[in-house]
Amino acid sequence: YSREPEATEGIPFHLTTPMRDGIGVKIWQCWGWVPPEARINDKSAWRLVVLADGKYVLRDEPAPTPDGKPPYFPIKSIPIPKRLYGESILQYIGPLADQQSRLANMRLDEVFLGVWQQYIYRADSVVSDNQLLMQPGGAIEVAPEQGQSINDTFAVLPRKPVMPDAWNEDQYRQTQAEHAAAATDIMQGVSASDRQTATEVERRLQQGNARHTLYSMWNSFTVKKEMLTRTWRWLQMRMTVPRIVRTVGTEYATVDISQIQVPVDIIVADGIFA
Repeated sequence: YSREPEATEGIPFHLTTPMRDGIGVKIWQCWGWVPPEARINDKSAWRLVVLADGKYVLRDEPAPTPDGKPPYFPIKSIPIPKRLYGESILQYIGPLADQQSRLANMRLDEVFLGVWQQYIYRADSVVSDNQLLMQPGGAIEVAPEQGQSINDTFAVLPRKPVMPDAWNEDQYRQTQAEHAAAATDIMQGVSASDRQTATEVERRLQQGNARHTLYSMWNSFTVKKEMLTRTWRWLQMRMTVPRIVRTVGTEYATVDISQIQVPVDIIVADGIFA
């Protein structure tokens, strides 16, 4: 059992260099916070360490990122406290889909057995094994003993019909999956009544997409804004060549690093219908 980490710090990224003479070198890149008592060369709290084969130190220096933290961050669909990866809706509806597939396969097997029935017979009553090949219009030659009828030597194996629960369970799991994914009828284009007014449809649509709107807002705040903010800080720190960009109020303008040293609050206006 591997416990899920709580943060991205200390999670190594590794790659193996192209092999030469059949030997490859594994490079480990690790970003992490260094406790005060372990800081030797300088006082920086965040460091970047690169190791070769787990024992040769190729790089050990303060983290070169603007905030000193790792240049990556987790993307969570459903945040869970003290869990790096959080959870996903697929974790909820995935088992339901597997169960639906299993039920569907069972029902299909029962349908096949109902159409292509099974038979029971006495071992010494069938003239030839080739006679057991079932086909439309075919016949099976049997040799019952004296005083016995054909039904005593060869008969259809009785089967019970598919239980209604096999269909009810499938619909129950489908409903559970739709509720977990917020896939309401109105979001699927299904109308509950032919006499709904436009106002009712609009209200149901607003209520039905509330979760999707919150997901979109959460994604904009935790992913888009974070990514744009980091990009802006990287440009403030490392943009050495002037660039031509589109600015507010003008079509295009030349911008250098000295013109972007002002603090900027990035706001992402987003929504499911944005």
